[in-house]
Amino acid sequence: MSEALDICEVAARALRDGGIDAKARPLSAIDKKDGTVVRLMPSVTRRTYMDGTRLLDCYLQVVSKALDEYEPMGTCERAARILEAADLSSGNGSYEIVGLAEQDGDIERVAIGTDMRHVWAVRIVAKIIRQ
Repeated sequence: MSEALDICEVAARALRDGGIDAKARPLSAIDKKDGTVVRLMPSVTRRTYMDGTRLLDCYLQVVSKALDEYEPMGTCERAARILEAADLSSGNGSYEIVGLAEQDGDIERVAIGTDMRHVWAVRIVAKIIRQ
């Protein structure tokens, strides 16, 4: 499990499979345009085992941006449902998934950007085991 963590790419693929055009990119990828990105947030170590592996709460944030006020809110709601049901297993072996992901908190309105686009976000937590 020494590969780079690929959970954002796995989540973005699950969202695309569910009909949301999401990318595993930084927020700057949707500057001055509509779009949806998945980004990694800081993880929390829940347990460390004798062999050095760790059980982590791995937090992902789905951020959606659009001129229409309610479109990104709806996108975040759909994204949470898709990711809660998705198989988020690693494609490159960088982690092992433990159970299904869950929404962490409410879908929140983040801001209105300088480009007048509305920004909404939702956090998802996945329990993973990582070396």
